[in-house]
Amino acid sequence: MAYNKAATDSEGTIWFDVGRSQWVTTQEVVDEDAGGDIEWSGSGIFQYPTYSDGGINADMIRQAASDMYTSVSDDQINTIMAVAEHESGNNSNKINNWDKNAQEGHPSKGVLQFVGYTFDHYHVANHDNIWSSMDQLYALFNDATWASDISLGGWAPNGPVRFPA
Repeated sequence: MAYNKAATDSEGTIWFDVGRSQWVTTQEVVDEDAGGDIEWSGSGIFQYPTYSDGGINADMIRQAASDMYTSVSDDQINTIMAVAEHESGNNSNKINNWDKNAQEGHPSKGVLQFVGYTFDHYHVANHDNIWSSMDQLYALFNDATWASDISLGGWAPNGPVRFPA
């Protein structure tokens, strides 16, 4: 089953869009995953199946921002999407094996191309999977100066951590 986006209703139920205007609840996803073939990210109520393309979308960005108690404008969403496209082709499985960091043994990984030690610094408790698109978004929003650290040309987190892991 491929998931395009997730939404939370007023009662806190998380719904996943499986296409053609068909939505399923977390329990239905869990029931379908009885065989264990769906990869999950997150913990507690913030659990998301890995999206079929491994990338991010506007709904994921909004959800991550909300979960991290910050707001995000449409322009900022567009910038984050452009950065994901520029950095990884919006692919959570992307690894950079050619730049200076890679040559020093620290390749950047995932949809936003975090270097391991930077991701370790900014990740949120229980969201420490560098390959998870949601965990990378949480780490992005855990940078107190994320809005000024991200631009269409790329990004470099350097603000203080908002929520220590």
